[in-house]
Amino acid sequence: MITTKSIDLVLNKLMDSKNETIAILEKFILLGIDIVETTEELSAEIEDFDGTYQFHVLDIKYDFYISFNHGQITYFRGVNEDAVSRLFFTRDIIIKLFRKEIGGLEAYMKGYIKLKGSLSSALKIRNFLGLLIRYLTNISKNGK
Repeated sequence: MITTKSIDLVLNKLMDSKNETIAILEKFILLGIDIVETTEELSAEIEDFDGTYQFHVLDIKYDFYISFNHGQITYFRGVNEDAVSRLFFTRDIIIKLFRKEIGGLEAYMKGYIKLKGSLSSALKIRNFLGLLIRYLTNISKNGK
């Protein structure tokens, strides 16, 4: 069961060593994908998504991309040169986003998140990730 305590534990562990942080992030990403695929509201949200989104966590040199294809999500470690949007940020920003200390748009406007590629695609993924974060927060608060 996901609880506020377990999410806080994951977020605190993200500040640990580089190698452990990458392993934790990968588990968190795969958990998020599993939740999306098994939650009707979230899976409906991605039915019209097509494209690949590249993420670069700069301070730990961790690159991954997520591909959306007609309701399917796939995670890959590495770089995809054909991504519609590339987002650059640090693990500190990831933690602040999940703790709701800063919003995605605010982080972008302040230069904490850099973007290369399609702004409209980046806004689409931002809206989806915001919904996922709200969903995870709701699960952690309600213990469901």
